Amino acid sequence: MFNSYHTILGRPALAKFMVIPHYTYLLIKMSTPNRVLSMYGDIQMSHSCEMENINLSSTLEHCRNSAFVAQAAKDLPKDQLQIPTKDSATESQLKPDQQVKAIVPEDDEAHKTVLIGS
Repeated sequence: MFNSYHTILGRPALAKFMVIPHYTYLLIKMSTPNRVLSMYGDIQMSHSCEMENINLSSTLEHCRNSAFVAQAAKDLPKDQLQIPTKDSATESQLKPDQQVKAIVPEDDEAHKTVLIGS
C-alpha cells in the first residue's frame, strides 16, 4: 500500500522509525521516548491532489498520443498523405445494400418486420 507518507519520508525512514501506518484513517504512529506520536493526513487535500494527478496524467497521455500521431504523419510518404475533403468524406460513407429482404421475427406478430441485406 502506498500513501503520502511513503512519498514524503520514504520507506527506509518509515522502517527506521518503526512507523505504523493506518491507511484507512490517513494516520501514522511512531514510538518516541515519552509517548506515541500520531500524524494525521487531510482527506480533502489527499482527494484534491489525487484529482490533480489524474488530470495531469490524462493531459500528458493526450500530449504523448498527439506526438505519436504527428510522428506517424511525418513518416508517411508524401503520396500516401491525404487530407480528406468534404466531397471525399461523403464518398467513403457506408451505404445501405439495395437488395433487402423483409423477415418476420415471430410468427404471431406478422405486422412487425425486420429488413436485412440479402
